[in-house]
Amino acid sequence: MYKVALIGGGKMGEAMLSGWLDAMILEKEDIIVCEKLDEMRSYLSEKYSVETGKSVVETASQAQYCVLAVKPRDAAAVLHEIAEAEEQPAALISIVAGLSISLIRKNIGERIPVVRVMPNMGARMRCSISAYAVDANGGSLSEAEIEGFLGGIGEAVKVEEKFMNLVTAVSGSGPAYFFYLAEALEQAAVDQGMPGDLAVRLAEDTLYGSGVVLKRTDMSASELREAVSSPGGTTVAGLKKFDELGFKQMVGAVVQAAAKRAGELTGEID
Repeated sequence: MYKVALIGGGKMGEAMLSGWLDAMILEKEDIIVCEKLDEMRSYLSEKYSVETGKSVVETASQAQYCVLAVKPRDAAAVLHEIAEAEEQPAALISIVAGLSISLIRKNIGERIPVVRVMPNMGARMRCSISAYAVDANGGSLSEAEIEGFLGGIGEAVKVEEKFMNLVTAVSGSGPAYFFYLAEALEQAAVDQGMPGDLAVRLAEDTLYGSGVVLKRTDMSASELREAVSSPGGTTVAGLKKFDELGFKQMVGAVVQAAAKRAGELTGEID
């Protein structure tokens, strides 16, 4: 029996697969991947030397843990197929956006523990932050092992499921906000006459370096901002304009809109 059945070999599924193997959390012999597209199935088999299959029922029957990494619109049908598996996995781990534990239960039943996870794009570089919520339903579930699986793509933090839509809005969608800020900085520099290639390098490396400092020091974001902001200096002038334009209120509205949409996705998954 395989340790993990990965159902869905798209971008996030491949990121998890690559992370597990690179971090040596799993060996290639421990994993079977179910992917409906022939081209993608061949690609994953050749690149990662893992077993692949096309049948959800057969794949799910062969593994201890089942990781669901399909598109939201495909989730209900795939869950029904997993429920038909002759041998049920010890736990189902879902990274499907908007797929609540109650919806998983509706489609798969009450028999096995369920873990709902929201990773983000950082998984590609093994630096995701993955929030997860658990419904063991009286079953046996090793949270240490779950965090081990998620550790292959970065860090993991356990949350109450009621926060998952907000998690989606903050950390799931957060990379896009970050990239949008990079775009805006680049464009602002170009608009003021800077060559495009220089604008890109300055914006990208500045945001990268700032992220590293924020992650690796004990100082909060607020403390670091204040450390850069000399009284009467250029940074203060820029931050003042942010305040005048309502930057914090705008970010609050962005997160609220994304969280609302996450709730709507839940309602759209049959």
